Amino acid sequence: MAAGLALDEAAARAVIAAADTSGIGIVVARQAEVGRRLLWVSDAVCSMTGRTREELLAMSPQDLVIPEERGPLQEVAAEVISGRCPRQRLVVSAARVDGSLLPVEFSYTSVESAAGALVVGFLVDLSERRHAESALRSVDDRFRGVIEAAPEAVWIAGQRGLVYANRAALDLFGVGDFESVRGVDPRRFVDPADLTLFEERSRALLRPRGRVPPFELRAQRADGAEIELEVSSIAIDYEGEVAILSFGRDVKERRALESKVQQSERLAALGLLAGGMANRIDDPLSRVLLELDLLRGDLSRLRDADSARRARSRVREAIAATERVAAAVRSARLVARTGDGAPAPVDVAGVLGDVLALVGEELRSRSRFRATVDEAPLLLARAGQVERLLLDLLAYGARSVPSDGSGALALRVARLAEDVVIELEVDIPAGRDRRPGGSAVDAELGLLVCRGLARELGGDLELDRLTESRWLVVVRLPAVLDPDARDPIASTSSAPPSSVRHARLFVIDDDPSVLEAVRLVLERDHAVETFTSAADALPRLLRGEADIVLCDLVMPGLSGMELHAVLRERAPEVRRRMVFMTGLAFGGPTAEFLASVDNLRIEKPFDLESLRRLVQRALRSPGAAGPDQSVPSSPAPASQASRAAGPAKES
Repeated sequence: MAAGLALDEAAARAVIAAADTSGIGIVVARQAEVGRRLLWVSDAVCSMTGRTREELLAMSPQDLVIPEERGPLQEVAAEVISGRCPRQRLVVSAARVDGSLLPVEFSYTSVESAAGALVVGFLVDLSERRHAESALRSVDDRFRGVIEAAPEAVWIAGQRGLVYANRAALDLFGVGDFESVRGVDPRRFVDPADLTLFEERSRALLRPRGRVPPFELRAQRADGAEIELEVSSIAIDYEGEVAILSFGRDVKERRALESKVQQSERLAALGLLAGGMANRIDDPLSRVLLELDLLRGDLSRLRDADSARRARSRVREAIAATERVAAAVRSARLVARTGDGAPAPVDVAGVLGDVLALVGEELRSRSRFRATVDEAPLLLARAGQVERLLLDLLAYGARSVPSDGSGALALRVARLAEDVVIELEVDIPAGRDRRPGGSAVDAELGLLVCRGLARELGGDLELDRLTESRWLVVVRLPAVLDPDARDPIASTSSAPPSSVRHARLFVIDDDPSVLEAVRLVLERDHAVETFTSAADALPRLLRGEADIVLCDLVMPGLSGMELHAVLRERAPEVRRRMVFMTGLAFGGPTAEFLASVDNLRIEKPFDLESLRRLVQRALRSPGAAGPDQSVPSSPAPASQASRAAGPAKES
């Protein structure tokens, strides 16, 4: 019996030591006194409460618990004293000696011993568990907040149907609030044609280690509208059950955006092609224009008046036809221009004329189109910005109306106080989607692009609804207020030829036909030498043998840009005498170069009068012209023609 008792004591001590090591407190009380005093407490209880064993044994068990939670403990004590001791657990808040609260889980049982009926209780410190649970709830709340604010649609479907959907998912499916679809079978939103695919993917996800790549799915909104989704799903454990977490995005909008990007890339390629074709035509067209001008002068000296008159008539017709080709080249180059270059005063009316030369007929064929200019205002802009704005604005209008001519477009350019105002009125006929700009995606993208271009120019764009079928796009841009900025070359271009001195001219171009034509035009008044290579002309230029250097911008070998750089370092005075012959490069290093230098330049294709006027100006003030003082070719482009026509023009 003694040996058995010694074994019981050893086992009890081992249990107590293990409990202390685990941080589990043990209290012992006589069953008859369980509500009044403790018989024994372990070291772990002392550590939990911050009290000594003597202090604890002198206290009532209820004194360890805060007053608000003593009721359940007293009920348990009464049951234990009466002989009923059901095994149960209580969670109570114990008061530590420093006044802080300690959450503990209290479980107990009764035992018969030599000392009588005893009650043994176990106390587990829950503070770390509570901290972990709080942290977990905080993480869960933050996670839910992130998911709820996510732009992607997120939903969870379990055995009970839909158990969660974020705001983006509700908007995607046209649902006002989640409670209206809680527990709904997600198959309700799947297009019947794709229902088999959806079910197969769901079954595959629920298999062990099941994974399914993203797939596209046709679905229906609550209002019956069809949407196309790309869905990514995984199997998860959600609130104790297996569920499927899905992420979805509307690929219909993405496809429209991709189509828009592809269209933009095609337009960029078209612009590159148009610019390349224009550059290929420049040189031969310049030669033809110059030769025809020379021929017209030669015919004036014929003795047979009738023959001379007929010949001059044919030459005039040939010149007119060639000028039409030159205008087409300028229009093709318009498509290729970018926003490169230095800002300069731009005549909006003239640019509109260039744009309508490209797209006016198409607009008139598909709508009742008219364009009105109340004044010819100027903008300070980079080359190509105004063209792109007008082209995109008109394209937006063209998408708004059907191609059968039943819609109407009206473009108006006017000066209002210190602003240039461009208004596009769109009249959409009945039976057509009353939103301008085409589809929702096209409309948003079209307005976004136009508004971005307007803001690049220092202005902004607004869309107003006038009536049920009429819309007004209003672009406001800051005008150039200095009237002298209208024509920077007017003061010098009108000087009489008699004020120009005889000069030595070097002409550098890799096209021999252009060199020959330029020589024939200028050699009557000047000493002209021609070079097909800038490298051949360089030694003589370094010796200062030329008064004016007419130089092509892009050539094989040493280009006009590279020649300019050499002369800037070794012969700065000669560098200032350079005049560039160019097709107005449409981007990249050439455009950056032209924006950075102050040399005169002439646009190809040019004619006799334009070339003579350029040389006259260069000789009067060599090196003094700024980068915005290009000499336009004759015939005048639409920008000059519009100025000559005066205000209140209608196209």
